[in-house]
Amino acid sequence: MLPSLLQVTQYESAKQWEYTDLTLECAGIRFPIHRVIVYPKVAAIKAACERGFKETSTRVYSIDGFEPSTVELLREYLYTGDYTTEHETRDDYGIVTLNNDPILSEALMPQLRVAAIADYFDIQPLQKLILVKVDEVLKIPWSSEGFAEAVNLAFEVNDETLRSKMATIVFDHLEDLLHQEFPAPFFANDLSRRVFRLTQNRKRDMEGEIKELSNEKAALLNRLEQAVMGYKLAVVYNGHSFVLKGTCLKCGQIRNYNKSELDSPHCERCQLWLSS
Repeated sequence: MLPSLLQVTQYESAKQWEYTDLTLECAGIRFPIHRVIVYPKVAAIKAACERGFKETSTRVYSIDGFEPSTVELLREYLYTGDYTTEHETRDDYGIVTLNNDPILSEALMPQLRVAAIADYFDIQPLQKLILVKVDEVLKIPWSSEGFAEAVNLAFEVNDETLRSKMATIVFDHLEDLLHQEFPAPFFANDLSRRVFRLTQNRKRDMEGEIKELSNEKAALLNRLEQAVMGYKLAVVYNGHSFVLKGTCLKCGQIRNYNKSELDSPHCERCQLWLSS
């Protein structure tokens, strides 16, 4: 949902300390905000400010363990329903898109930092938004530069969907990651490197087997298309293998055939011999 003019105006006024009644503080930097905006969306902050903790009197809520830039992105989201990293822009209609042609890890890192703070405060709508934005970032051409750091950060976030997305990218680029002069940190253990290399080799073998089967299937189908009318042959798959099943269109008898019989498939019942 695109932000309304009112939401954008409220966000801009908050940055100017206009009528704000709460402050988020991170690493000595203060981010003014309106309680009416933050309370409905971040239960932890509301609880701290209403249950007699120091925030009740100071109206300052400290956020530790995150970068100030991430807190700013959180504030932008609370007002507008979206956020713009340094690699994104918001147009006049409020649509946020990627820009500047960043490398993959550069564009991922701010998204993953927001994922971490969304997880910390359990802001589920923000977590869903992040997954959409990460999908867009993952369309950037592959680069291994800095990717290990992005993976490590993603796995610090308690989000199984996000972890699965990152694991898929790692699997798709195992060969590149494993054959770097200095292996990625998550492959620093010699045993894990060996296991992943075996996995990559097996993946390559399976891709070769699939290609071979695909070529064989194409050749068989080409021969089947040449069968005369009155007899039907089909390829029936069983896992990674297949059998040829023939049906006599005259009497309906069904039997399996060897590939060598394709040149003269016949119905034992009708003694109908056909040549391909």
